[in-house]
Amino acid sequence: MSEIRPLHRLFGLSWIDFFRDTPVAVETELDLSLKQQFIDLVLIRKGPGPLPRPLPDGFEDLAAHNLLTFKSHQEALDAWALWELVGHFVNYRKQASPSWDDLLPENDFRLFGVCARYPQKLAQQMPLT
Repeated sequence: MSEIRPLHRLFGLSWIDFFRDTPVAVETELDLSLKQQFIDLVLIRKGPGPLPRPLPDGFEDLAAHNLLTFKSHQEALDAWALWELVGHFVNYRKQASPSWDDLLPENDFRLFGVCARYPQKLAQQMPLT
């Protein structure tokens, strides 16, 4: 945002004051768009009705917006990759919506993690179903 909102500015100033003379730095309204981030694939459903061909397993219930992360045999589909996918979802939802005050409903979105090999590290971090 180019213009800091008044309550956000006061909130930030209160933390700056709180941490004065401590080893904690406070950054307000930090622009996180400095590094480009890429989502591997977005499938946008343009209309209702059946699709002309069967979809791969797990993709049967496409939403209006479907975000996919792909990990090759050289990359791990782990918890960090899923956190990254959730971050992409938040950013994409804001951009795809009419405005930040009128976000598209969450059920208009699906998130998919696709990997070329079994996600061993992820299976150790959480139960897979």
